[in-house]
Amino acid sequence: MAAETFHTLIARNKRNSFLLIAVFMLL
Repeated sequence: MAAETFHTLIARNKRNSFLLIAVFMLL
């Protein structure tokens, strides 16, 4: 479920995708 939410956020804001990737790396 969370994955789908993240995918939606990335689709809406590709710029935020970079931040999300950074967060995934930290996690």
